[in-house]
Amino acid sequence: MEEILKQILGGIKDIKQDVGNLKQDVGVLKQDVGNLKQDVSSLKQDIGVLKQDVGVLKQDVGILKEKVENLASGQDEMYRILRGLEENVSVTRAIAVRNDEMLNYLEGSIKKHDAKIDNIENSLSGMIEWIKDKQESDTETKSYLLEKVGQHDIDIRLIKRKLVNY
Repeated sequence: MEEILKQILGGIKDIKQDVGNLKQDVGVLKQDVGNLKQDVSSLKQDIGVLKQDVGVLKQDVGILKEKVENLASGQDEMYRILRGLEENVSVTRAIAVRNDEMLNYLEGSIKKHDAKIDNIENSLSGMIEWIKDKQESDTETKSYLLEKVGQHDIDIRLIKRKLVNY
């Protein structure tokens, strides 16, 4: 019987030791659960911050879309202006051709009227200079606008690339 009691006592000691180990394991598990709760809380905060960031990004994308639309509208307007200037250049060239024809006619008339030659030559020279100045001015304006349209085109492509990268 003593042996049975010793065996029972040995079993109780083993159980007691197992209970102690379980208590330690439960303590470790409680710490782990506490750590997990803190991690979950941190993750919730991080998710909140990410949601705010996504909201800000959506607003930024909206603003960028609006800017792209404005640039596209501006570019369309620049193209219309450029086309108008090209038509103006054509008209100016036609005027120059007409003025050249008039000059030839006037030169024929000048031969008949020697007394008026000096006055007529001065008038025609002024007209020719004005036409040439007008052509040069239109050409410079056209070059400037082409450069601006090209710059707008580059800006639009850069903004589109930025939108694709977001």
